[in-house]
Amino acid sequence: VDKYSDCFWVNQNQQNKDLVIKGEWGRSYPNNVILYLTNRCYHKCKHCFKGIPQEYVDLDFQELTSFLDFIKGKTAKIQLTGGEPFLYPKIKEIIDRYSDAFRISITSSGYDIPDNVIDTIKKVCLIQISVYSCNPQMNDDFMQRPGAFNKIIDNIQRLINNGNYVKISNVITPENMDNIEQFINFCINLGVKEITFGKVVPIGNAENNKSLILSRDEIIRVRHKLSTLKEKYSQHIKFDDWG
Repeated sequence: VDKYSDCFWVNQNQQNKDLVIKGEWGRSYPNNVILYLTNRCYHKCKHCFKGIPQEYVDLDFQELTSFLDFIKGKTAKIQLTGGEPFLYPKIKEIIDRYSDAFRISITSSGYDIPDNVIDTIKKVCLIQISVYSCNPQMNDDFMQRPGAFNKIIDNIQRLINNGNYVKISNVITPENMDNIEQFINFCINLGVKEITFGKVVPIGNAENNKSLILSRDEIIRVRHKLSTLKEKYSQHIKFDDWG
């Protein structure tokens, strides 16, 4: 706590003994930095807000490490994402070099996790994997990658067996909104600890897939359904309120 007192607003709840560290307006360093390591990806997901890149680009390793050295000791958390962060050639070096300096999380499709990083990613606090549906065909069609579902589920199980904290991210559309409870039970049976639900916004690839965007009435229905399901499954899995 003392280490970050110059950079963050720190509050401790005396009753619950919870420690809260948040960024503060006017400070020089953020609490969390999201690093898009590469725009390369295995998929062409129908909702991806980044769209399909004109060219493939990776962050320059030297510039990246210089930046991380600069914020080290001032920023608490970094999130490694992409594209697909496991396609970044030096992701193992980044984790090995900075796992003691930051709380590191990874956001990935989970499609391919190289064998040479499986021990290294034990140092990561959280790995978030995108799964659209527990129906393999529906999931693969959404990601536009045949066979993606089976590989992703195998890798989620592999990560859980590796001791990683796995969080699943899911986007709710008119197509899958009636299967939310089924999806929650699927995640519980996998051994996943947490789910996050989002919705599609009309940018990137979603500009050409506007049938995936929920109507106002559908948003109200989904919000009510998630509120009910959160209470029902609170002892089994964690997920946030949907706003």
